[in-house]
Amino acid sequence: MSLFVRRGPRISLTRAGGALYAHAMPLVEGIDRLPDAFAKRHHGVADVALTVGAGQTSASYLLPRYVERFRLRWPGVRIEIRTGSGEQRLAWLRGYELDLVVGAMDVAPGDLEFHPMLASEFVLITASDHALAGRASVGIEEAAAYPLVGHGAARYVGQVVEIMLRHHGVAPEVVVEVDGWGDITNCVAAGVGVAVVPELCLTEHDGLWRIPFADVLRPRRYGAITRRDGMLGLNARRFLETMAGPAPGAP
Repeated sequence: MSLFVRRGPRISLTRAGGALYAHAMPLVEGIDRLPDAFAKRHHGVADVALTVGAGQTSASYLLPRYVERFRLRWPGVRIEIRTGSGEQRLAWLRGYELDLVVGAMDVAPGDLEFHPMLASEFVLITASDHALAGRASVGIEEAAAYPLVGHGAARYVGQVVEIMLRHHGVAPEVVVEVDGWGDITNCVAAGVGVAVVPELCLTEHDGLWRIPFADVLRPRRYGAITRRDGMLGLNARRFLETMAGPAPGAP
């Protein structure tokens, strides 16, 4: 039977092709999940590896504390961390290339489940000798009067800050745009400008002044993202249990 039909450059399934696809995909997915299903049913034997997807913030500032805790309990498990864009990480997860993803999420798609672990508030950071340093609070209009170290346009935080500023009708002077949190904090510490960042990406050694922005921006929720197919490997379940405890070293 004909399974495909071509209309110019486009190829689509025939009715028979669609029926075969519907029958075949559960079998294909079952084969992909076979290692985890076998481990789950045979005395909880786990694979020796755990593959976790993460973004820049999670890989640098969130995951290390949980990886250390996990390794203390299960030292024989090798952990692989793959970084990529948000779309890449979710595609890898759906394609069974990852056991789980660690990162920030607001609303989970229908086929995925978000397990929130901690919330990180946004703060305005300045150099220690900045005019705003020492302040416990500052209004958006006043903060916008100073040069801003911005985030790359494709970054979530940069988009949120832009929407917030536009909502309040202010347009600060963006003197430089960078992607990495370390680059942002270095620029701020050098006196280039101020910036809005999640408190999660700051350390006590940064030497920056922090002004809470919780009344302006809601906290960013971080946690684990898994598939909703019910087939979660033993090591992935262990990692979820590890993350469910009090966050080690959390700000």
